[in-house]
Amino acid sequence: MSQPDVLTFPLETLIASDHWGTRLIIDASHGLSREQFTREFPMGPGSVQKTLAHIVGAMLRTVDVLGGLPPREPLDATQYTTPDALVPLLDHATAQLRAQSKARPLSDMVTREFGGKAYKFTRNGIIVHICTHGAYHRAQCVNMLRQLGVSPLPDPSAIKWMMSMQ
Repeated sequence: MSQPDVLTFPLETLIASDHWGTRLIIDASHGLSREQFTREFPMGPGSVQKTLAHIVGAMLRTVDVLGGLPPREPLDATQYTTPDALVPLLDHATAQLRAQSKARPLSDMVTREFGGKAYKFTRNGIIVHICTHGAYHRAQCVNMLRQLGVSPLPDPSAIKWMMSMQ
């Protein structure tokens, strides 16, 4: 995807900034010890490790849903013992999400089940959800990194992503 496309098509902007923001959190986690990476906090999935795995795993489950497949099981965070272990999976999930965003009309409906009840959503709405879901959990990661003493703290906002391209 070229830079003008990423900046002018809203879903491309969401997907690209979502990837960049998650990668920024991964990069900010490089200096963490194993104990810090896995330290539990009373928020979100509980640790930087678990939260990053949750973000990427949710992206993969979203790709499944958009592709008409049953969503896979959540990722086992313990398989990703370093921040870098998640990078190939993040890159793959982003590429698949981008491909699914173009595979069928965004107005087509998909069905998701929550708590035993089926709900219908547009493909567009599902993509918007997964990107805002990532932003929510990245904010939790920034809070965890702050408590772990990381400095400077990353700012994974979309505006910072756009600024980084200038």
